[in-house]
Amino acid sequence: MKDEARAAVAAIVRAAVTGRSISSIFDYDAGKYRTFSGTASGSVNLYDYDRGVYVTGSLHSLYDYGHGEYISLKIEGNHFSGFDYGSRNNFTGTLSGNMVEIYDFDTGQHYQYG
Repeated sequence: MKDEARAAVAAIVRAAVTGRSISSIFDYDAGKYRTFSGTASGSVNLYDYDRGVYVTGSLHSLYDYGHGEYISLKIEGNHFSGFDYGSRNNFTGTLSGNMVEIYDFDTGQHYQYG
């Protein structure tokens, strides 16, 4: 999964589980804040300021306009999983407090966002 899409998924998961709007999330791997605007309740309408693009759809089926790719997402409590159609790989993750951790099967690595 591309870095920007992974960060967007982390922001969407945090917003959906906490019920708060999306503003920014710290990407520990990149060492910087990624800025967003939007909501993620039944539907997702996220604007990614870093890329100048939208990520929209339902919580189950997202479309990343920057990469022109779909991402499926399933959230169960504080755990989530999905499939990135761009890389053709799965991902899984957890939310603990404000921290989101994603394991990306494409890269074989864990990524943290706070």
